[in-house]
Amino acid sequence: MQLLNDILAGKRVEVKVGEGAFWRTFGGDQSPEDLETALQLVYRLFTSTVVPDPVKLATCLRCDPAKMAHSLHDRSPATRGSTVLYD
Repeated sequence: MQLLNDILAGKRVEVKVGEGAFWRTFGGDQSPEDLETALQLVYRLFTSTVVPDPVKLATCLRCDPAKMAHSLHDRSPATRGSTVLYD
């Protein structure tokens, strides 16, 4: 991490990332001069190898896929909107 901080010293670049069991997101801010650096960081985000946490992976693998699909469907904003509008 120190190496990355040294490389980014003096640049106005911030890339924020989030990840979950089924998704990965990014966002951030940069100066126009540092856009290339920001895009390089985003490229690394999507091309880097992700090593799952063994405990979290084991938990996911024990879940019942049918229950997970139903739960995700119920949490979808589209499902909630259609339920409220059409029930």
